[in-house]
Amino acid sequence: MAAAHVLPWPEFDDATLEQTDNLSFMRPLKSGSMKLIVTSPPYNIGKSYERRTSLKEYVQQQKEVISECVRLLHPNGSLCWQVGNHVDDGEITPLAPI
Repeated sequence: MAAAHVLPWPEFDDATLEQTDNLSFMRPLKSGSMKLIVTSPPYNIGKSYERRTSLKEYVQQQKEVISECVRLLHPNGSLCWQVGNHVDDGEITPLAPI
């Protein structure tokens, strides 16, 4: 993965946008510290910004990310996770139940 890009968020002094590996970014953060987590993971459909993997590997990666999000989530927080379907040779597998 390329080096992280950190951008200041102009309306807030204490917020930034950061483009980096999500697990590397989240692991050092304090448990229960996030009131809102919004994520839209790659769909694993071969876009230029992602590396396509098997469905099994993709689901395992998503489970790791979701577990880390849950660890960070405040007891009264919300997690918004947008996900699509896995498509392989015309076969469509919904990912919502993972």
